[in-house]
Amino acid sequence: MQETIVGSECYTCWYFIKVRVNDSQNANFRITVSRVDENLSGQFREMRTGTPVRVYIASGYYDRRKFLLSSMDNFVLLAYIANGDVDMYVGLDPATVGPNSYVWKATKVSPGLRQITVKTTDANFHMGTMYYVYTQAISSSDAIVSIGLSQEKSVNYVTNNHDSLFTQTTAYYNEASLFQKQQYQSIQEQVKFFVF
Repeated sequence: MQETIVGSECYTCWYFIKVRVNDSQNANFRITVSRVDENLSGQFREMRTGTPVRVYIASGYYDRRKFLLSSMDNFVLLAYIANGDVDMYVGLDPATVGPNSYVWKATKVSPGLRQITVKTTDANFHMGTMYYVYTQAISSSDAIVSIGLSQEKSVNYVTNNHDSLFTQTTAYYNEASLFQKQQYQSIQEQVKFFVF
């Protein structure tokens, strides 16, 4: 059996695969999933977190990129402008992303810098979704831009009952102690987490 899912039908959907087996002794199956770029999506070059790309954009033209987030963390999309000026838009649909249809638009932080900062609390933030970036040269001269994507990794402190901070009652440690690891000093140490 082969199932083809057309990505343009839903850019923010998650798909789950379930295999039901009636006779597990005689069952044999293989699941293969491949990602194939659709015609329009294939026209966007891939971006990677932490790897800036230097781009030349002729005046009045545009550059198109796409990226997929690797973790559930805030992200920042930056455009360092060496020459010219640009507008930058991010959207979920490669067919429409641009000045007239976008989820986020870059703000002018300073001359030569455009930035889009998105927190995970943003209603439009989606994990496991392809984002499309449309960067347009808007000045009379050609633009030379370095575009970079970064994610802010978050690390939370987990206290345990043998930690000197475990009994602290400050606001910070009360918040941190919502997640507590109970440590047992035995050969068969058990780890438990309490989440409220």
